[in-house]
Amino acid sequence: LYAKPRRWGAAPRVAAAVDPGHPRDPDGALDAALVGAATRVATALRGSLCLVHAFQPLDPRFALPALAGAPGLDPGTAQRLAVAAEADARRRVAALLPRRGELRPELVLLQGSAVETLPGFAEVERLDVLALGAVARGRLQEALLGATAERLLERVDCDLLIVPVPRRRRERRTG
Repeated sequence: LYAKPRRWGAAPRVAAAVDPGHPRDPDGALDAALVGAATRVATALRGSLCLVHAFQPLDPRFALPALAGAPGLDPGTAQRLAVAAEADARRRVAALLPRRGELRPELVLLQGSAVETLPGFAEVERLDVLALGAVARGRLQEALLGATAERLLERVDCDLLIVPVPRRRRERRTG
């Protein structure tokens, strides 16, 4: 827990920043651990919980032809792809919602990168704790924050709860 010098509310607001489909978490073990940790914190503190996912509405590869001067997507196709991307993101995040317990987490989708959108979200929602996953890139870096968590450390005003890749997954990857 990276604690900031501010007080929590009487019923702390906890958010878990999930990223279903992240290439370094193909089996979803990190997202499951992240949701579990955030749920335990929110439950223990009698607070609220939301699952938040920052996503890009269109695959960047669709923009490459237009950037190279070739014809891009027509607006109708681009709109349909964006709507489909949002629906897919909502379905994948909804699959992470806890199935039992007294908490009824809210589901929030943000369009854009996590580093760009989460600081404003944390401020507007007056989060007390933002739980982030840390995907280690190698043995030396396992003690360090993930790239997104590291970049958000100074950009959000709330406390950060950093959840590492579950141990059995690290052992399987390195063993």
